[in-house]
Amino acid sequence: MMKTVRRRRTQRRCVHAKSIGDSRSSKTLANKRKAQRLDLSKEIAMKFTRSAVRNYHPAFNAVTDDWLTQHINEVSKCKEAHMPRRVALMYSSAMIGHKSPHHPERPERVSISFLELCRTDLIRHCIVMPTRRARAHELKLCHDSLYVAGALVLRRRCTEAQLTIVGEKNASKLQIKLNELGRRQDSVFLNNLSIECALLSTGCVLDALNAVVSGRVDCAAALIRPPGHHAERHRMMGFCVFNNVAVAASRALQMGVNRVMILDWDVHHGNGTQSCFEEDDRVLFVSIHRYDSGGFYPTGLAGGEKKTGFGKGAGFNVNIAWNEGGAGDAEYAAAFELVILPIAVEYAPELIIISSGFDSACGDPLGNCNLTPQGYAWLTHHLRRSASSSSIETTHHICYM
Repeated sequence: MMKTVRRRRTQRRCVHAKSIGDSRSSKTLANKRKAQRLDLSKEIAMKFTRSAVRNYHPAFNAVTDDWLTQHINEVSKCKEAHMPRRVALMYSSAMIGHKSPHHPERPERVSISFLELCRTDLIRHCIVMPTRRARAHELKLCHDSLYVAGALVLRRRCTEAQLTIVGEKNASKLQIKLNELGRRQDSVFLNNLSIECALLSTGCVLDALNAVVSGRVDCAAALIRPPGHHAERHRMMGFCVFNNVAVAASRALQMGVNRVMILDWDVHHGNGTQSCFEEDDRVLFVSIHRYDSGGFYPTGLAGGEKKTGFGKGAGFNVNIAWNEGGAGDAEYAAAFELVILPIAVEYAPELIIISSGFDSACGDPLGNCNLTPQGYAWLTHHLRRSASSSSIETTHHICYM
């Protein structure tokens, strides 16, 4: 009996010692993994800061790639996937023609995004739609007639010049004239294909809108350039020629949509879009951007929190303005939870348009913010969820890039 008790006590001590050893080894392993994650984070941060191409998709790395692959696999296995069943994609390689050497707004912002969709096989979840140029009467929905006419004349002259140019010398003369015209604008570059690409860009957004509002698709994404949200009624500005989102929102109102919400999460304030709708209560414009007390582009007070619209549009313009760089997933999530989502639920939009500039992403040399790919996914998911939980069950969604 005594031998049996001693044997049991010895066994308990052995088990206890083994558990302590396992606990210590597991802690050591956990610490080792933590150190590896920190080292990887430093490596990723270095890659982000060295990113040469800005304003396309957030820079992908080993951690992001694993997360995305796992997410895609989960969606593929799910019988009732939470992603929309019909997603339109607008893209044309012709928009790569708008370019200038060493300029930060470059063709890769759309071409690399499209290649990434192909590489991850997300393209098979999309309906790739044909593209077209926007027409003059469509552009006039939010742009002055004289500005539209002048832009179309410039396109025609560039086309005629291209047909008659012989040799590099004459081609350089045309580019010199376009450079002079661009310098007279505010942060704009032009080449012989710029207006053509801007027409394609706006046409893509309009067709994406038509597909969504008509019910042919559940949502749409447009990989387009040049961008549009800085362009005002009477002028090009900030890399933008035509305000494609404003044109699309105006067209939606014309088609009978009563409440449009435009969310602009580009790191720069969407001054052109704001100026188009600040007197219109049918459009709720929300911009979340760097402001730096009016010192960040576009400089001035237009992007401040006190600009809330006027006339019928009073209260339908919302600016969430960061006064310094560094805002990341946590800051954007807080802004969404505390400000944007409650407003979206109360407004109950029939159409949501996202002005989806990605220069708030980690590694963008001009934005200096820290949104991750997971952060962008979270923002999009929660905006869609808030819209579907509103009293309007027929809410349409269109995501524009």
